[in-house]
Amino acid sequence: MYPRFSALLPLILIAAPIAGCANSMDSPSLAIRPAEAAAAIDAAQPAATVTPIIVAERVPLEAATLARLEVSMNAARASVAPFAKAAEPARAAVASAAGASVNSEAWVAAQVAISRLERTREASANALAEVDGLRRELVESGKNFDRDTFAAMQNIVSGIDSDQRAQVSALLNSLKSH
Repeated sequence: MYPRFSALLPLILIAAPIAGCANSMDSPSLAIRPAEAAAAIDAAQPAATVTPIIVAERVPLEAATLARLEVSMNAARASVAPFAKAAEPARAAVASAAGASVNSEAWVAAQVAISRLERTREASANALAEVDGLRRELVESGKNFDRDTFAAMQNIVSGIDSDQRAQVSALLNSLKSH
């Protein structure tokens, strides 16, 4: 006998009876099931007609609403220069406090400078609160309004506030890490 064939012979003898039993096992049928037949019938029918959604016409912002938005946007923009002016000494104070212990004179001076900087941020924070409140009023009233114009103005106020908040947070984190 050949050596290769003799090694495979026991496997062939074991596999042959198992292969013969394959047809007697309870395996699922591959025949079409009733749900599949129903789906095939549904697919053959024409699709239902689609009713278009009627979108309400965009209504421009009322003059009073637009005026309130502009006041808030201008207040946020006006806060940029005082914030920038207060940011320089705050950055310098935090840099001077590098390596100083907590509650040292340099650390306290940095905290005071950051507090002054946060006070200048109040204008942008208040402007953002006003814009958010105005949006809530408009949505709750159920009035249709030009959301794109509103969002554009809101994004300006939000961007200014977000930038200032990030700068203050960075200074505070820098002071904590020293």
